[in-house]
Amino acid sequence: MVVLHRIALIALWALAAIGVASGLVWGATAAGLVKPLIVISGSMQPHIMTGDLVVDTPVATDALAVGDVVSLPSALTHDLVTHRIEKIAADGDGYAITLKGDNNRFADALDYHVGAEVWAPRMVLPGAGTILERLMSPGTMMALLVGVLALIALTWMTPASRLGPAPAEPAPAAPIAPTTRRERRELQGASAL
Repeated sequence: MVVLHRIALIALWALAAIGVASGLVWGATAAGLVKPLIVISGSMQPHIMTGDLVVDTPVATDALAVGDVVSLPSALTHDLVTHRIEKIAADGDGYAITLKGDNNRFADALDYHVGAEVWAPRMVLPGAGTILERLMSPGTMMALLVGVLALIALTWMTPASRLGPAPAEPAPAAPIAPTTRRERRELQGASAL
């Protein structure tokens, strides 16, 4: 039972660490520091595969060049599209960018009109997008919740007194020496009985 208790505690601490990391990613996303994206098409293969997780960060548009990979909002799909820049030109207050997927025969149908900052991939985590999609499905979320509750119950099943060595018996208190005459007389009278 002690081994199960320790395994449950390790699992709970690992899940707590994952929870803290998820909270930090959520906070960074809400603050506009990062944007995690799950790749849903093979248009950038072999550089970026379907099911990969792309972590984008903001980049100044004037620092971009032809050949850079960016994630821009599509007027057709209303989602971010991660493709490679084929052309970039100043356009009024912003920029007009032509994108093409590495695995596509033709450039994207429409140019992208962007401002001073765009999203660009900082890192690609192979297969992590597929794992996240599965973890976020309702069935998996329910199973994880039941598992966490079972781990918590398992940690409570083992009483704390059984986890370590038995506590030592306290040493008997030393008798207190009488300090007044009356206490000494009472002590002598009790010993005479």
